[in-house]
Amino acid sequence: MILLWILFTYYEARYNGNLINNGYWINHNHQTWRRIGAAIPCFILEYVIFQNIWLSVALIPLMATSFWLIFDFVINYTRKLGSLYIGHTSIIDKYFRKTFNNPKLIMILVKILLLSLSVMFYGSNF
Repeated sequence: MILLWILFTYYEARYNGNLINNGYWINHNHQTWRRIGAAIPCFILEYVIFQNIWLSVALIPLMATSFWLIFDFVINYTRKLGSLYIGHTSIIDKYFRKTFNNPKLIMILVKILLLSLSVMFYGSNF
């Protein structure tokens, strides 16, 4: 399931990056519902295959953290901004810019830490 989610995330980031490059505004509310709609079949398939509801629940943080890490990297790459670019419009980006002296380093460390924790949580439910 996580492989399908990674492919979906890659597609979402490329699609959004191309829209932004072409001057379009992104409707984040619409995209949130599309992402939730894409996540639900992953949860259901995870449960059908493994018959373990807790494994499906453990998939939630894994999908969220992998989405954050992959989406940011791919959209920044698509927009030719550098893989660790921190923007000026995202609430999270604004927070990291305002709070930390080296926001790029802190953000990548937070992403890696959260992804690692979510992988361990998912693995502990197998």
